[in-house]
Amino acid sequence: MPVSPRCPERHNDQRKRLLAMELRTFRQAFIEIPCQIIKGARQVRWRVLAWNPWLAVFFRLVTALR
Repeated sequence: MPVSPRCPERHNDQRKRLLAMELRTFRQAFIEIPCQIIKGARQVRWRVLAWNPWLAVFFRLVTALR
């Protein structure tokens, strides 16, 4: 998990909570994200259909993995 210098306290807290998660909570927060997959114009886009408090962490992680 990347920690940005903009708000390191919050990101370190999120990292600790993520590592201490149970599998069921992790699955609900990161794997079972309802989204719509749209293919068009040689692109694949994901439209997130429901909000989750962990989505900001998820997108920060996806950006770091690219």
